[in-house]
Amino acid sequence: MSLGPNQTAEVDLGQLSANAKKRTDLNVVTVEVTNSGGAGSLIGSLYGINNETGMNYETPLRDSGPVRTMTGAYPWKVSDDYSTIVYITNISDREAGFIAQLNHDGEPFVFDPRKLQPGETAVFDLAQIRDQQVSDNQGRRLPKETSMGQFKWAVRGVTDGKLLLIGRAEMVSRAEQISTSYSCNDPCPPTYGGSIDPFLPPIVIVGNQTTSIWETAYYGSGVQAGPYSTSADWTVSNQLATCQPTSGHTVEVCGDNAGSGFMTAFVRYEESYGYDGRDCYDNNNQYAVADGQILDVFDLNLEFSPSEVQPSGTGGTSQTTVTLHTTPHAAGVNVSFSVQAQGDGGHVNHSGSRPLGTFTNASGNTDASGNYSTTFNASAFGGSVNIRATVQGQTATNKVLEVRIADLGTIATTQDWNLVGATNTHPDNHYGTATLNVGLAASARDYTDIYYGIGNHAPDADRLKFNDMSLINGGKFEIAGTWSTMTAHDEHRLGQNCDVFSGNVPTNRWSTLTGIFVNRGSPNYLDETQNLNHWHVRFTGP
Repeated sequence: MSLGPNQTAEVDLGQLSANAKKRTDLNVVTVEVTNSGGAGSLIGSLYGINNETGMNYETPLRDSGPVRTMTGAYPWKVSDDYSTIVYITNISDREAGFIAQLNHDGEPFVFDPRKLQPGETAVFDLAQIRDQQVSDNQGRRLPKETSMGQFKWAVRGVTDGKLLLIGRAEMVSRAEQISTSYSCNDPCPPTYGGSIDPFLPPIVIVGNQTTSIWETAYYGSGVQAGPYSTSADWTVSNQLATCQPTSGHTVEVCGDNAGSGFMTAFVRYEESYGYDGRDCYDNNNQYAVADGQILDVFDLNLEFSPSEVQPSGTGGTSQTTVTLHTTPHAAGVNVSFSVQAQGDGGHVNHSGSRPLGTFTNASGNTDASGNYSTTFNASAFGGSVNIRATVQGQTATNKVLEVRIADLGTIATTQDWNLVGATNTHPDNHYGTATLNVGLAASARDYTDIYYGIGNHAPDADRLKFNDMSLINGGKFEIAGTWSTMTAHDEHRLGQNCDVFSGNVPTNRWSTLTGIFVNRGSPNYLDETQNLNHWHVRFTGP
């Protein structure tokens, strides 16, 4: 229609209202008025009347105006029967993005960035968000007593100088018969910046670390909005590391090659705006929203000196220097050591936890050469242990340390003796040095030759019975299977001793048998036949 000077026209939308009653997809509609005249030559309002309540709703129709309208900072109120609904509409023929957050007396309520298709409207019902305890992008909720605040939004992304979005807030109170509409705006859209958080420590080649990209909006007034969860394309220079996935909000970074480089998270390009004191204008250029950090990737090497130790209390070396080397050298890197059981060392079905040993200083920082060293003190019990190094809080590498008496072997079973004394907690209890095993075998053969004839074998019941010797790795051989450190059985740590049962040896042969022990290399045996029914023989050898 054409209007003459100072002419007013009324457009009846009754037919639209009638159609809306028949269509459930018309919950929200927009009205667009185009004007062929000059700027400021046409004004208007949209009136709505609720036929049930008589409430009159008035929405001013404003010229979309310059770029500055692609932001908003609206008051909102939801106390008593007040409701506030915010509408943001894409009025363009292309996809458009925006950010939004609710400011109130507390932490801001932040929405993740959102995109609208051409003609699409985003609707924010503030009372519903509060009453239904909707979560924001950080899991925060509006306190139920919150009644007012500010709704802040801004365009996000490249606009190529085009007007893409408009918005407004509608506040209504039927009791107070109030209906207001707000389209307040900031002078200009904000400047956006990306930030990698958490900020990665040095990456260890053998492990993955997780990080994410966030975005914050910075307004010219000094106000900030966000941070918002966003997505980025992730790259690492010098083929140092791999990001999985290569695009997304959160990625795992795994080191591939030792060295130093740079990791970049590129979010997108953003439109640049200027402000002349009255209007915001498009600078017709773009800037990158991204973040980056120096990334150090290093390899690790764990060394023991000496390479294996004996259990404590066995008279040998029970300490080793544990050193973690970093390549390339990385000074000031936090390192901590821990120890786990590796195998059982012959101890099975014990109650409690096996003592594994201790570190003099379990944690510290690498020196200028990229090394961190400490002393590991083995426990009294034999059995391998796994030394694990945690670097910058990340479990990075491990290595097995042997805690044992070297070169112990099990004695064979023949028709000249029997092996006895195995239990559920120590099912394999017949390990000894070569000197012990040879000495026991020779003693049994001598005993059989004397009493049953050379080349013959004793009846099964009359054969010498070899009870506890040592466990597979040596070390403390506690009897009860409770990790006891009591002194009983102490000499069975070294693989040099055996308890030879006396109960099936006639007493008139005891003197001859103990003489055999002496002749075969155990002159200092311990006679415990009165209390424990055995001889504790010692074949220490050269």
